[in-house]
Amino acid sequence: MARKKKPTKKKPTRKKPSARVQIKKPAKPKAKPKPKPKPKPKPKPKKKPTPRKPVAKKPVAKKPVAKKPSKAKKPAPKKPVRKPVAKKPVAKKPVVKKLESASITMGRNGKDIQSILFVREPKSERGVGMLSHTYDDPAKDNETWLYLSALGKVKRMVASNSDDDSEPVSLFGSEFTTEDQETGKIDEYNYKLLDTVTYKGRKAFVIEQVPNANRARKSRYSKSVMWIDQERFVMLKAALYDRKGRETRRIFANKIEKINGIYLARSVTLMNLVESRLSNMALMSIDFGVDINPALLTKRALTDTAFREKHLKSLRAQAN
Repeated sequence: MARKKKPTKKKPTRKKPSARVQIKKPAKPKAKPKPKPKPKPKPKPKKKPTPRKPVAKKPVAKKPVAKKPSKAKKPAPKKPVRKPVAKKPVAKKPVVKKLESASITMGRNGKDIQSILFVREPKSERGVGMLSHTYDDPAKDNETWLYLSALGKVKRMVASNSDDDSEPVSLFGSEFTTEDQETGKIDEYNYKLLDTVTYKGRKAFVIEQVPNANRARKSRYSKSVMWIDQERFVMLKAALYDRKGRETRRIFANKIEKINGIYLARSVTLMNLVESRLSNMALMSIDFGVDINPALLTKRALTDTAFREKHLKSLRAQAN
């Protein structure tokens, strides 16, 4: 049987008395009374200044003071000014090219010329050639074909050009152009005797050559002035003028010799006055009366190396 627990009585607990602490706040200090402002003193009345009588001052003569002679300052030495030194133009080495040519006269009066020209040296330009047909008839235009071995093509060139902005056709990179190489047609020019002079010990006619209207449309030159030997009838000197009347080129002929009854200049120099350059064409050897096959003076000779060399060997054997 379960036992019943007797309820236990709780003993009463005594409450401890709580202590009360009173904290007193400090008393605020009493504010000091502000001092009363002192009364400002009244400003004293200003006294009016008594006017003073002007006193006349006697002028005092100043003794002249002798100035000490100032020492002349020596001018500072000027720094040497270096003038700009003009650089001398570096002259390029002349390019020498060896050419070989053949030509024949044709036509009714033997005044038409067919010629062919090849570069032999330098090796880099060997095979470059030019074929020219020059006609005496004013109704026929001269014809020129150029072959560049690097391109492998034959190109027809315009010998003369009236366009001022276009460049003339250079003869193998020289200052000579195809127009400079033309002999010219007498009927295409008007002539005027300007003077008779002595040039390099030779009596010469100074002749002005002006192209007519038909020739002027094809030419780059408005006129040319030539010095012609009175005895040998060969040109000694020429001045060429552009379409604006400016002298642009000069030609000098030297080493004039009589070969096969004809006076020829073995050295021709052309000066380009615009570009300050010149080219010289020297005639090393020339042979007349050589049997030339007309087939050599065709376009085939420009492109066919074996065909060209076959005919040239025949001509070299006749010359030697």
